[in-house]
Amino acid sequence: MKFYQDDKLLSTITGSSIGGGNIIITCIDGFDIKFTGKFTTIVLKHRDQKGIVGEVGSTLLADRINIANMSLNRDRRGGAALTVVETDQKIPADA
Repeated sequence: MKFYQDDKLLSTITGSSIGGGNIIITCIDGFDIKFTGKFTTIVLKHRDQKGIVGEVGSTLLADRINIANMSLNRDRRGGAALTVVETDQKIPADA
């Protein structure tokens, strides 16, 4: 799928049906990833830099949200990065 706003490409997401009404997301904006959406999922596009993973963990901890799965992918050191975080709890709107 490709997502546009005002004719500008925002994001490309690739996935597959794996049967039984289930899906798996396998690529977002060129980053190979795998998640099913069975958990509450946060997808963060950012620059690769020190402290991002710690900040995500601390922010979720402040709202007592447990991380079920987490993956970080980057194109190069200091370059574009994508972090996928799946949580055991729903994320409050004000978090």
